[in-house]
Amino acid sequence: MPEMTRKILLSCLLACLCLSCERIETPADIKAKFLAKTDLQTPNAVIQKQMDSLKVSLLDIYNYCLKSKDFAYKSKFITCIYGKVENYLQEDNPEYSKAVLYDLNKFSDVMRSFKTPEHKTFLDVGSGNGEKVYAALCWGFEKSYGLEYSQKLVQISKHALQEFIQQKKIDIVHADAVKTSPDIYKDKDVIYLFAPIKDNRLMAQLAEKIMQNMKNGALLLEMSFDYSKELRKRTKLAFPDMPDIAIKKENDKFYYTSPQSTEKDWKELGK
Repeated sequence: MPEMTRKILLSCLLACLCLSCERIETPADIKAKFLAKTDLQTPNAVIQKQMDSLKVSLLDIYNYCLKSKDFAYKSKFITCIYGKVENYLQEDNPEYSKAVLYDLNKFSDVMRSFKTPEHKTFLDVGSGNGEKVYAALCWGFEKSYGLEYSQKLVQISKHALQEFIQQKKIDIVHADAVKTSPDIYKDKDVIYLFAPIKDNRLMAQLAEKIMQNMKNGALLLEMSFDYSKELRKRTKLAFPDMPDIAIKKENDKFYYTSPQSTEKDWKELGK
């Protein structure tokens, strides 16, 4: 074989070897590239279709959120991925509020404002299809719980979140929030409410039950506080009239502020 021909063949062989050594993109690489290049201005429906085509899962977004420090992107992806989960907006009990299409961006804003590294466990009372239970996990809680009255919504959330339930990161409880054992409220760091009961007297009863059982250091976030008058009557505490309220317990005393407040001006709840 002529020397020139031999050199050409050797060069071709080396080139082929180099090409074979190049890393082939995996599905995980493609998903990561998609998440990194997504424009925040892209409509949610468009992102959801792209997520479907790439088979982006709830677990993928959860893992992304654990690594990312970009609040806007995390909030966007949480909203998009869980927006694909089935919901059930029928009323099963006239005393209880039916599920709503909740704005997870607002929930994310509240978590950014109030969650601290000491907050490890989260409970959503009236958890619906599990959207806030999942979102809380993405925002850094080690374990997230949902308490829901509707059997249908419990089934939906358990199906959507089965992988996290198997990993014991999430637990969905089917129960009446007023009648259930108070133990469910005793060890949670953050308890979240969006007035799941229509009757203000029952709602005040529930809030009082939670306050009586929440631990020192715990935080109660009520995002629809329409029952201040009834709660004042039950607790004899001077709850102010406000659209929403954050309550924390320290040294067996209660303090409150507005979830919308940027300065967290905590005031003691006196009698």
